[in-house]
Amino acid sequence: MKTRFRFLAIVVAVLSIRVLAAGDACALDIKRMTLSNGAVLLVSEQHQLPMVTMAIAFDAGSRRDPADHPGLASLTAECLTLGTRDLTPEEFNRKVDFMGSSVSVDGGRDFASAGMTSLSKYRDDTLHLLAQALTQPRLAPEDIERKRAEQVAAIKAQEEQPGYVAGVKFNRMLFGDSPYGHPSEGYADSVEKLTPEDIHSFYDAHYKMGSAVIAVAGDVNADEIKAKLEQEFASLSGAVPAQPEPPAPNVAAGLHPELIDRNVAQANIIMGFGGIARSNPDYYKIQVMNYILGGGGFASRLTQVVRSKA
Repeated sequence: MKTRFRFLAIVVAVLSIRVLAAGDACALDIKRMTLSNGAVLLVSEQHQLPMVTMAIAFDAGSRRDPADHPGLASLTAECLTLGTRDLTPEEFNRKVDFMGSSVSVDGGRDFASAGMTSLSKYRDDTLHLLAQALTQPRLAPEDIERKRAEQVAAIKAQEEQPGYVAGVKFNRMLFGDSPYGHPSEGYADSVEKLTPEDIHSFYDAHYKMGSAVIAVAGDVNADEIKAKLEQEFASLSGAVPAQPEPPAPNVAAGLHPELIDRNVAQANIIMGFGGIARSNPDYYKIQVMNYILGGGGFASRLTQVVRSKA
């Protein structure tokens, strides 16, 4: 599944950071297991520091947005940490803050990611709070409406940024009405129409452990954390039906300029052309090359030459 492959690549990159710091001779040991509910579990035992980090990828990204509800996946993810069945948002946040932990759920394009970081001694308590947010979310109408207003305000603020406007237009030109043609956060007018019932329906349909990938790194024992996850997520069963493969961008030969005239002092230019498939053996080499030449922002050669030397 495309979502899973992309997530695994990110997981390996994140887990590699600690290993690279220890030297090239230290190999990264990742244990792969499968929970009884179907979730894939990846565990890297790293006992150097008394900390634990966990990330869970759900097949609930914005590519799952209904055509008439852009932004639904993103808003649903944002609402899942607004308390639980037994805790108000304030009580939930106080418990997390008391332990110095972090608990989050964020919506992306291909998947929604839930995560936690904690000291080893608070691992079980933090995991329990994350599990409650995912299996017993509060999703109170008043909380959803408040978060919806915040998302609309954030989108309207972004629409004042030329780079954001250009990016939205570029994706629309490239992907059209496909699942990748709209911004993950949706449009201001589409998010304003979302209801608490929409949030509940999307949560019920897409937050399934049978389609999830879990990565854990830190001061843990693989068998112990597997047993703990089995216990905490026992009620979150089932899998999300596979989504049809989206059509590949079909852009006619030649240049297709699109000008968005804004009264600003600095222009933003986005250019794109056909690339390579993720399955290409040179994919990651090209990713590194792109980072060095321009994709690395202020660390790239392009920025150093154009901004610093020109």
